[in-house]
Amino acid sequence: YTTLFRSAWDTRRLWLTQYLEGQRTVRLEGLARDGNDVYELAQRLKLSPYFHEVMLLPGKKEIEQTTKLDLVSFALQFKVRY
Repeated sequence: YTTLFRSAWDTRRLWLTQYLEGQRTVRLEGLARDGNDVYELAQRLKLSPYFHEVMLLPGKKEIEQTTKLDLVSFALQFKVRY
């Protein structure tokens, strides 16, 4: 079983809004066009040798106030190796 990522994924469909790191644990928060974009980011982190224990935290759909776009707010937590 091999986990792959989508090579044609458009990274501009996802925006990071917060990065917190302490004791080699990182929490990323952001907005994405849909849940597939969040899943793609999580998959890429899981495939990296620099990150492990990647967990997708509960998110929600919301309408961005300025652009009125339907977006998904998300949070990911993982550990770093460096």
